[in-house]
Amino acid sequence: SGFCISGRCSPWTPWRDLVRSNISSRLKGVAEVHYFYNNMLGLPFWGANTGQKGQEASVSASVIAEKSARGSVRGLVPAWATSLVASADTGKDHFHWGVRAWGSNWKSALVDYGVAYTFEELYERTLGARFGTIYSWTISPCTLWMDSGGSRHQADATRTEEVYRFARTDPRIMPLKGYGGATKPMKPLQPHQHAYRPPGDESPIEVVLNIVDVQYFKDLLASRINSDDHDLWGLCAGVDHNYAVQMSAEKRVLIEQRVKADSVLEVGRWVPRSSGAANHFWDMEVYNCAGAYALDVVEQAPLARTAPVHRAPRRVVDAWGRPYHVGRR
Repeated sequence: SGFCISGRCSPWTPWRDLVRSNISSRLKGVAEVHYFYNNMLGLPFWGANTGQKGQEASVSASVIAEKSARGSVRGLVPAWATSLVASADTGKDHFHWGVRAWGSNWKSALVDYGVAYTFEELYERTLGARFGTIYSWTISPCTLWMDSGGSRHQADATRTEEVYRFARTDPRIMPLKGYGGATKPMKPLQPHQHAYRPPGDESPIEVVLNIVDVQYFKDLLASRINSDDHDLWGLCAGVDHNYAVQMSAEKRVLIEQRVKADSVLEVGRWVPRSSGAANHFWDMEVYNCAGAYALDVVEQAPLARTAPVHRAPRRVVDAWGRPYHVGRR
C-alpha cells in the first residue's frame, strides 16, 4: 500500500501555477497532459487502472453481449463523436478490422467491424468507407492503425514488408509494433523513423513505426469496458459471438519480475486465458485506443460543429436584375 499526494497540497506550488500548467499542457497535446496528471497532480492518466478490484482483471463475454444489446445502429456515427479511428490486427492471410467513433472524455462507440482478406478490401472497409450520420453527410476514418507483425511462408517476403509498403501508399496508415523491452517504456506511444530492409533486398523501406506499450493500452481498454458509466465504451448492435469471445480471450495476472539480483517486483501482465485462444478483435481494439491517444481526440470539436455546411448557391444579379457575370462591366 502507499499514499498518493497531489501537487495541490504542496505549499511550494501555488494554484495559479497548476492552472497555468494545466492550460499549457492542453495546448501542447496529449503527451503534456499525461505529464501534468502524473507529475503535477500525482494521478494516473486516462484511466490507467483496469476498472476492477485488485491487480487481476479480465473482460467478460457477457458484458460485451450486454453492451451490444444496447448498441446503436451499425454503420451510424454518433452525434457526439469528434473523430473516427480505424484499426486492424494483421494475420497470415487476413485482417481483423474495426472503426470506432471517439468523443470527449474518451467516450467511444464501435461503428463497424469485420474481417478483410486483402489490403485492397481492408482499405475499402476502413479509410475508403463512408459512414452515415444523423445529418445529411457522411465521413471516413481519419487514420488506420495496424499491426506490422505476422508472417508469410515465402522465403523472400514477409507480412511486415507488405504492411510497410501498404503504409507508404497513404500517410493516414500507421504501422505499429508492441514494445518488447524488459522495463516499462517512458511513454505509452513512441513514433520513430524506421528503415526496414526486406530479406534479399538492398534498398530499405522508410516508414514511421509506432512503438506501443500494449500492456498500458490493454489496462486502458479494460477500464473503459468495465467502467460504471456503461456508455463510456459502446458497441454497435448485432455484434456476433465470435467478437465477444475474442474480446474476453485474455486476462490480467500478477507475475514476478526481477528488478535486481536480490529484488523481485510484482507486475501485471495480460496473458491468454487458454493456449491458442483467438484474440484478434481484442488486439484490434487495443490498437484503436492507441490511435485515439495519438490523435488527442478529447481536444477536438464534435463532428456536428465541424461538418461542412451545404447551401444552395446564392443568385447574384446586377442593378437591373440580370444575372451578374464577372466579364461584364
